[in-house]
Amino acid sequence: MSTQVRKGNKILKVSDDAVDRYLKMGYSVLNASGEVVTQAVPVDVNQLKLGYTKLSDEVIDLKDKIKSLEDANAYLTQENSRLTKELSVLKSAPISDKPTTTRRRKQT
Repeated sequence: MSTQVRKGNKILKVSDDAVDRYLKMGYSVLNASGEVVTQAVPVDVNQLKLGYTKLSDEVIDLKDKIKSLEDANAYLTQENSRLTKELSVLKSAPISDKPTTTRRRKQT
């Protein structure tokens, strides 16, 4: 059986035994519909620079997301603490079975 590999515009059909060798040479493995299944191992400086730039941008985005999630978590922790205290106060309040009545004012 053969497997398709791609490097740039070049697409080759290689034997399954040779796939690892082609990956090390910078080829990506494709599935039947032409989508990349296994990404190539970078073999030159330009590929490494592109990968570094992409990963650096991703790290910055993830750091921003972590910061916003930490801020949201801090707010929600405070809100949870406040609501827990409020609930404990409401639970400890005495509940009367008797209906409350209002007094009438004396007419003079």
